[in-house]
Amino acid sequence: MRQFRILFLVIICSISLKTFAQNGKDTIRIYLSEFDIDVHCNNKYKISLKNGDSIDLDILNCKGEMKFKVFDKNGGLKSEGHYMNSLDTLKRNIGLLNEEGVVTIVVEKYFEPLPDGEWKYYNPATGKLIKTENWVRGVEITKVR
Repeated sequence: MRQFRILFLVIICSISLKTFAQNGKDTIRIYLSEFDIDVHCNNKYKISLKNGDSIDLDILNCKGEMKFKVFDKNGGLKSEGHYMNSLDTLKRNIGLLNEEGVVTIVVEKYFEPLPDGEWKYYNPATGKLIKTENWVRGVEITKVR
């Protein structure tokens, strides 16, 4: 009976920790190299980019699957597409500067999702489609003529 109680407590703790990791602040960041931005999972974002454009992200899971739309300064749609999950957890070194001026290097885990499917580019003033790219697992597929 005691072994059953211990097993039950271990299962409950595991479920609680997993739920906290998915909903809390300890989730692994998602990095989009094309836009040089970091986001957390399972959220919708509207982010201002450095060039004045904005991006809407619909993040579908914590490994980076998402849909995106980029808008110009006037709200015209510039591009849209899809990312598939990162293939693995990646790591990068981050330098943290404390109040005494001492730098500490920490290793941060992150996901970097891969472009996937059809990416569309538009003239934001007219809404006319001007270009498409086709991606498969992070590799752009070009047509041979």
